Formats: sequence, structure tokens, C-alpha cells
Amino acid sequence: MGEKTFMRPTQEKYPIINLNGETGIFVKSDLEEDGKYGEKQEVGNVVEGVIIAVRQQLSEWTKNYQRSSNEYDSGNDKVVVWETAKGVRTKMAEGSIKELRENYQGLRSVYLLYALIGNEVIKIKVRGAGLSNLFPYFNELRDAGKHLFEVKTQLQPSQMTNESLKKNYWAPVFFNAGDVSEEEMEKVAARMEAFHSNLKALKQSYEEKAEIRPEDKEWPEEENKEVPF
Repeated sequence: MGEKTFMRPTQEKYPIINLNGETGIFVKSDLEEDGKYGEKQEVGNVVEGVIIAVRQQLSEWTKNYQRSSNEYDSGNDKVVVWETAKGVRTKMAEGSIKELRENYQGLRSVYLLYALIGNEVIKIKVRGAGLSNLFPYFNELRDAGKHLFEVKTQLQPSQMTNESLKKNYWAPVFFNAGDVSEEEMEKVAARMEAFHSNLKALKQSYEEKAEIRPEDKEWPEEENKEVPF
């Protein structure tokens, strides 16, 4: 085992915030000492922070199994999808985003917003109807000539209706809560640099040992949505 093996960077883990679609309350899962996520705790119906990174993931949840990919940044990336069924996790498939979406049509996009909230970097998961609110927010900022890290983003619950099921549920909506001050920007810039430096080191490490490597063939961006970074 060589020196590089011991020096490989480790994947940073962050607390997670989701919106409970039944209650309209945001819930947070903190990391325990053993590196696992603890019980979800309610954190209210408003979440506000500065988004320092946006990543994506493929995911599918059913009564019989759950499938999810590693995180990725572009539709050009190749990923691995894992399946968990009856407590057993197995590698199901690997390939381009396009290939996997075609072969496993239950897979859906999840956007992962890494936001600086107070002094913590939090991962906020947005899926389903929440994406239909997120993409217009991206467009709004881009049209205003703003980058995500230049503004404070506020999330609030909005009640929506599934017409086919005749059922109400909650999805997050996104608002520009004002510009980041010069003083705050120093902290934001430092956390952004640390986040992306770790991510870059991880990618380089994976490419050195990866059995699957990105091909030169161009694939369209996932969901074809431009993120204002």
C-alpha cells in the first residue's frame, strides 16, 4: 500500500436539511460522533443561508427498494447507482446520466444545495415539485446578474396539490433575501474555497483509481438548467 493511499482525501459529510412534505416543517439531521446521521429534528418553517455549491444526485424510492447515485456536477459525469433492499446494499449499475435515466426510468434528479447557515455548511435536498420552484429562482438571479453566493437565499414551505391523487403536500419555494455584505463575503469565500478544494482533490483521487472514466462524448446537462455560479 503506497504513500498516496494514506494521503487520499476523505469525503466531507455535512448535516442535512429537508422539508417534510406532510407537515411543511423543515427537519435537520446532524452528524453523530460515529459519523452517522442522528434523528431528524424540526428547525421551523423558514431556512435561510448562502448557497456555496450546487450538486446533483439520481434517486428512486419505492416500498421494496431505494436507489441512489453518488453526487455529480454535470450531465457529462459518469456515476454509480446503488440499490438497498431488505437492508442489503448492492452496486446496481454505472454509466452516464443519460444511459442510467434511459435504463432505469424510475430514477429522478435531486438537487443538493450546499448552504452556509450561520457557521455551518448544510446540505439541503430538493426534489420533485421543489425543483419546479428552484429553477425559476435560478433564472431570476441570473437575469439580475447575481451569483448564488452573492445573496442570501430563503426557503419557505408552499402548499401544493397532487391532482391525480387529490392530495395536498408541501414543497419549498425560494426567495432572494438580500445581498451578502462585504464582511459576510469573507466568510463565504473561505468556506467556498475549502468546499471546492476538497471536491477537486476527491475528483483527482477518484480519477487516478477509477475503473470508469468520463468519455469525450458530450451529453446534455442534467435537466438542462443553468446554475447561476
